[in-house]
Amino acid sequence: MHKVWSPATSTLYLYAYKGKGAPRVGKIEGCATKAEALKRLEDPQTAGRIAGRLSLFTSSRPAPGFIAALIADYKREHLPTMADSTQKLYLSHLNEIQRVFGTTSLAAIQKTGAKARIKKWHKSMAATPNKADKALTTLVGLFNFGKDREDMQTNPAAGISRLSEIGARAEITWPEATYIAARGALTPSCERALRLLWLTGLRPADAAQLRWNEVLWDKGYIKRRTNKSVKKDPSKKPLYARIPLTPELRELLNECPRNATTVLTTEKGGPFKSANSMNNGIMPKLRKHGLAKDLHLHDIRGTRATLHFLNGCSDEQAERYMGWAPGQGARMRGIYVNADLLAEMEAKAG
Repeated sequence: MHKVWSPATSTLYLYAYKGKGAPRVGKIEGCATKAEALKRLEDPQTAGRIAGRLSLFTSSRPAPGFIAALIADYKREHLPTMADSTQKLYLSHLNEIQRVFGTTSLAAIQKTGAKARIKKWHKSMAATPNKADKALTTLVGLFNFGKDREDMQTNPAAGISRLSEIGARAEITWPEATYIAARGALTPSCERALRLLWLTGLRPADAAQLRWNEVLWDKGYIKRRTNKSVKKDPSKKPLYARIPLTPELRELLNECPRNATTVLTTEKGGPFKSANSMNNGIMPKLRKHGLAKDLHLHDIRGTRATLHFLNGCSDEQAERYMGWAPGQGARMRGIYVNADLLAEMEAKAG
């Protein structure tokens, strides 16, 4: 790493190597002397941050013409222009993209059939739609970078619908007949997971991590601190889903083995590692049986919200049950009340 001290700005500039055009990996500002700046560079947090950026430029170069090489160039040339927080987010997605697509050539990813492969990868993360969409956005940006450099002529990731777009999924609900049929196609642990999603409307990530100490038997409800509210802004007051223990939900909970701190466990007795592991245990089996072809696990949450509203829940009640922020119930009502499901329920009521 090459260090350049600027007395005029009281800043120590850090470059990946010495020479014209070397990428800058950081800077230490506000120091009276170069010695003071070098001392601050010894701080573990600062040193770790700089070392992480330096590794982007000093690692071995992948073979040209492959997505791994494009990723390496993207990290070296484009990533440093982003804010630190954005870099961290993009790096996590770029690592996943490299794992899945790294050995694919740029020529192959532009051929017919590549978009279908990208869609399949995108949908494989449907249990966490926001994460899936951010990963897709990262891939789109990577391929746009390739186009700008004239390494690619087309962007096969462009134009793919996002999973979390409200307008795209607002009218998608699980028919009760599909839910019932799905239960019969699953292993006991996955069947219990599907029932919990159906009866509570929890996000898959929250359902996978629901702990027994969040089931308040004596008070008659589940109190779950939602993952999304914590991740969105940890500084704000967290949101809780407060779900009444209906007879059906009590029956399910009594069936669940007490092998772990979490309510849901796998066939091996341990907790589901993530929403994606739950999704991978459920959706491929349903597809194999010709069930839920165009549905996602996350759509069950919208189905439960729709049922709450159609069964007479007030906006305030729905906010408590679903873990929405106060005042969001009215907006969610406009999103989730599915006209087709309403007509179906009215027909059953006769």
